[in-house]
Amino acid sequence: MCLATALTSNAWAADDAAGKQKAAAPAPAGQSLKQEDVTILLGLLPIEQRAAVLGDEKAFMALAEQEARNRAVLAAARANGLADNPDVQRLMQRGADRVLADVYLNQVIRSNLPKDFPSEAQVNEYYEKNKKDFQAPERVHLWQIYLPLDRGAEAEALTRKANALVVDLRKGRKKFESVAAADSQHQQSRLNGGYLGLLRMDELLVEVRAAIKGMKEGDISHPIRTESGIHIVKRGATVPAQTLAFEDVEVQIRQLLVREAIAQTRAAVLTKIAETYPVSVDAKSVEKWRQQLNLQPLAQETPGGASAAGEGKR
Repeated sequence: MCLATALTSNAWAADDAAGKQKAAAPAPAGQSLKQEDVTILLGLLPIEQRAAVLGDEKAFMALAEQEARNRAVLAAARANGLADNPDVQRLMQRGADRVLADVYLNQVIRSNLPKDFPSEAQVNEYYEKNKKDFQAPERVHLWQIYLPLDRGAEAEALTRKANALVVDLRKGRKKFESVAAADSQHQQSRLNGGYLGLLRMDELLVEVRAAIKGMKEGDISHPIRTESGIHIVKRGATVPAQTLAFEDVEVQIRQLLVREAIAQTRAAVLTKIAETYPVSVDAKSVEKWRQQLNLQPLAQETPGGASAAGEGKR
């Protein structure tokens, strides 16, 4: 069965499984996603996620496209009568209750957060107290010539080639940038004369990091063997560790403070709600339910008669 046929037959499986011996419902006329549809969806998102989506054009488009797909599936489900199934109706009510709870919780959290939070003073205070957490580690400019160990390549021959290149480079018979452009197999750095960039030490391969520790600016390493191949590296200038400027981390701090405030507010709100509208949980009863449910066979079908694989009963 081809994919198109499988999808078509599965689309009507729920009808037969639900006991609806009728012809497939005709597809309704096309719909258009509306702004209010996306607005409602945004209202269901946690505060921090809503802000992130609104601040990113691609993320907002992805949200709209996902909502359009969801509405298409919803239209198909309704057209095929699944919304009339009692089991599905109970699930729908449970979903509606969950949405109501989430919307209420988000509204309470939002109402308990000051509109101007965090203030400029609060952000500055956090920066001053936590400067040690905003450090740019020591970095080094690095160039490389990379010779991969292909399956068919002889390691000894490749090592001899690398050793010869190192001798020529150290004696000045060849320029590092020219050899990298001609022989290196790391495409990105090869196109830039072997330059890898300004890198943190902890970003480097263990073997490379160990090799350059004793090197000075301008030194060329011996051939460094790693799991994937042989590296010849040239060490450039070192940029010492330094504290990042406030301007470089202000946005990061604001986002951090908002996340912390939301988490604290959420915990406080949930505690208050649980105290005001308590729902008791009896441990013995819960364990009894668990044992009873363990004795029941695993459900093979989803509500409405369609299996999890999408095939209805015939």
